[in-house]
Amino acid sequence: MEVIEIDDDESRFEFREAKPRKIMFCVDISAEMCENLDPSANAGIRDSNLYQSSRIETTQRFLKRYANINKMIGNDKDEYGMMTLTEVATWWYDFSPNITSFKEEINLIDSEVVKHCDTFELDIGSFFRMIKDNMDPNVFNHVIVIYGRTDVMPDGNMQLAKEIKKLPNLTMDLIYFHDNSESVQKIYDFWTDLDNEITPGWFYETSTFMGKDKVTKALCELTSHPLQRGEQEVL
Repeated sequence: MEVIEIDDDESRFEFREAKPRKIMFCVDISAEMCENLDPSANAGIRDSNLYQSSRIETTQRFLKRYANINKMIGNDKDEYGMMTLTEVATWWYDFSPNITSFKEEINLIDSEVVKHCDTFELDIGSFFRMIKDNMDPNVFNHVIVIYGRTDVMPDGNMQLAKEIKKLPNLTMDLIYFHDNSESVQKIYDFWTDLDNEITPGWFYETSTFMGKDKVTKALCELTSHPLQRGEQEVL
């Protein structure tokens, strides 16, 4: 990986080559993803944010928008894959640069939420095994997690997590949907503790109020290549 460093009197800039990505969406399909997000004062395209929609429906809509925007800004060599999260991680859609096919698969994922009417504890070991089994050592692997369990702390074997967070060609970002609960901060901290040590991820959380605005902003920001973005904006 080519790195160019520029120093001046006050700051240091580092430019790194933006390799094509394999973007791995990890979508929670537990029961809580059926919960609604409030309408937003920011109406959005075709006033789509003026209405209530569930977490999973909102996720579907904005993941499709993510793929469209990413292609529009010139990242047409990126590929998209997807896993679902219940009590274990399950691979759902093999990597492809075909955004039409990817969006068709996204349209089906809400039906899987209905099949999982309970909220399970996520086996974090299975999650990282799925990442390891599907990542590509020859490109940059961009993992984006959509997690929606307010009081459910992931658990399991952390050995693979310790290995993967040291990889130079992987970043993990998070969008965490939640209700009001004393557990939220602990669960958010759990995910941030899994952050890559070389190329840090960006982490977002959102509750029912203003949820659509935050998800819109997060997924727009996450189209940026992790190798070329700076520190996350502090909100």
